[in-house]
Amino acid sequence: GFTLQVPRPTHPKAADAPTQPTLCPRCRSGMTELATSYACRGAAKGCTFAIPKEIAGKSITRAMAKKLINKGTTQVLKGFTGRSGREFAARLRLDEQGRVRFELEQGG
Repeated sequence: GFTLQVPRPTHPKAADAPTQPTLCPRCRSGMTELATSYACRGAAKGCTFAIPKEIAGKSITRAMAKKLINKGTTQVLKGFTGRSGREFAARLRLDEQGRVRFELEQGG
């Protein structure tokens, strides 16, 4: 048999872009972009899930927020600033309650 393969976009950003809507990991409502966060549209029903657009001095892009929501984690991101003023790299991940947490790189 022969199967026709549809070529996929070779640009990594285009290939990663999900076609399905991004849904809140807590209540499965849609997400919306606000001035300071990416927030759940289920706020009227009591859902408080949101991802700040800035975490520890680093801007969080829409693509990063989508990956965090859809996959539960991001790749290692550089440029966070700790309370001491030192920069560090970490993954962002969602915990069981849907809160954003740092996952620090080991040995770095």
